Amino acid sequence: MAFAIVACSKPPPPEPPPLRHKPLLSPQGVPDVTTVSDEFADRPGRVAVEARLLAPKGIGYQQIEWLLDSVHRQAASRRGFKNAGRPQAVDIRVYDDERATGSPERYIARVRSEGGDPVVEIRIPYPLGAEVNKMLDERPDFIGIRPRAKAEDAAGKLVVTVPFVDGRTDDYLPKVSYVRALQEWSSWTLDLFAKYPALLDLTFVGVHRGAELVRVEVTRAQFSEIGLRGVEEDIGAFQGGYLGGIMSGEISEAAVQRKVDARRKQAYRQVLAKLPREQVSVAASLR
Repeated sequence: MAFAIVACSKPPPPEPPPLRHKPLLSPQGVPDVTTVSDEFADRPGRVAVEARLLAPKGIGYQQIEWLLDSVHRQAASRRGFKNAGRPQAVDIRVYDDERATGSPERYIARVRSEGGDPVVEIRIPYPLGAEVNKMLDERPDFIGIRPRAKAEDAAGKLVVTVPFVDGRTDDYLPKVSYVRALQEWSSWTLDLFAKYPALLDLTFVGVHRGAELVRVEVTRAQFSEIGLRGVEEDIGAFQGGYLGGIMSGEISEAAVQRKVDARRKQAYRQVLAKLPREQVSVAASLR
C-alpha cells in the first residue's frame, strides 16, 4: 500500500497592526488644536509626516511660534517606521478657518523640515506695537515720563517717541545738545532693528518739554546701507585710543569727551546726509 506524503507549509505571518502615533498636541499656554489630517509615507529613502491642524481664531503670534516648535518636535521624534528610525521629512500646516483646511495654501502658519533645521513660516502680522510697548513699559530708565510707540503691524512700521529726560529725577534734561539727541536716535535705531526682525520702517521722534527736536525715519534697507553700527564702533575705538592718555594724566576726561563729541557730531551728520531730506528733521536749536 502506498502512502502520499503531503508537505505542510507554514501559515504566513500575520500582518502587523497599522502603525499609529500619538496625536499632535498643543503645548502648555497654547489653545488646543484639532487634527484635520495626520498622515505619513513610509518609503525607502524618504519617510515623511504631513499634518494639518485647525487652531482657534485669534490665536496669538507667540502662541503659534510655541505650537509650531512643539508639534514639529513631536512629529520628528516618531518611531516605528519600516524604512527609517525617524521621519526624514516633516510638513505641518496650521489653519484658523475650517473652510480653509481643504486648500493646502490657505494656512496661517507652517513648519517643515527635510534633513535639516525646521523652516517656519507665519502669515499673520507680528504684533510689533504690542511687543515694543511691552518692552518700553519695562525699561527702568524712565519713570513717569515714558517713551511710547505706535505701529502698523501689517506693514512693519513703527513710530517711537522718546522724551529727553533724566531717568533719576524723572524730569526733562535742562538742555539737549545735537550730539545727545542724535546719540539717542542712534542707540534706539540700532536696538530696535536688532530686536525686532519684523520691523521694516522706523521713525524716531525725540521730544523735549512738548517740542519735537528730532524726527528721523529709516527703513530696514536704508539701515543696512548707512552703516550706523560701524559708525558707533569707529567712535568707540576713537574714544578707547585716549584711555592710556587719561590713565597717565596726559589728557583730561573732559578734553577727551569734547573730542569724542566733535567726532560724533561729524559722523552723525554724514550718516543723516545719506537719507532723503524729507526723512530727517532736526530742530534749528540743535544745529
